[in-house]
Amino acid sequence: MATAIKGFGLSMVETAITVTDGRIPAQDIHTILSFGRTMLEHPVDLIEGAREVLETLRARDHELWLIADGDVFDQESKIARSGLAPLFHYIEIVTEKDEDTYRRLLDQHGVLPEEFAMVGNAVRSDVLPSIEIGACAYHVPDPVTSGSRKAEAGTGDKGAYRAIPNLGALLQVLDTPEGETP
Repeated sequence: MATAIKGFGLSMVETAITVTDGRIPAQDIHTILSFGRTMLEHPVDLIEGAREVLETLRARDHELWLIADGDVFDQESKIARSGLAPLFHYIEIVTEKDEDTYRRLLDQHGVLPEEFAMVGNAVRSDVLPSIEIGACAYHVPDPVTSGSRKAEAGTGDKGAYRAIPNLGALLQVLDTPEGETP
């Protein structure tokens, strides 16, 4: 998102230069840049139940990782502003979330794929690469981009994943014996 904000800000500056034939005052460019800076500094809105789910999983002795892709500076800033960093054992910011990245991280931390579960909102970069390496995956659709969806299951080439309606439902799914529907 922060990368999108930076791109938006640059596009606004380029447009202002173009429409003024290069005669835009520096003060106006400064104003445009301040709009972007304000958006970048905006507080992080947490997904409903995120803190509670993480605290519960941590209390149950689960090792929690945050794996994010994108611009390191922007992601670090967002993580710090979220206030959730202390709940994670490891925070990894990677260029791309794919099978090779997940394998590398698991090897680095001595974790077998069958010991790893990914919970994410992106089927392409969170869910499918995880199940392709033999891990478990849960898809939590993003309420902003996905609307409300019914929980469902999906498949990749090497396994199945479970879609859950929201992050809070993860605890209920994990507490339900395998094969039963929560």
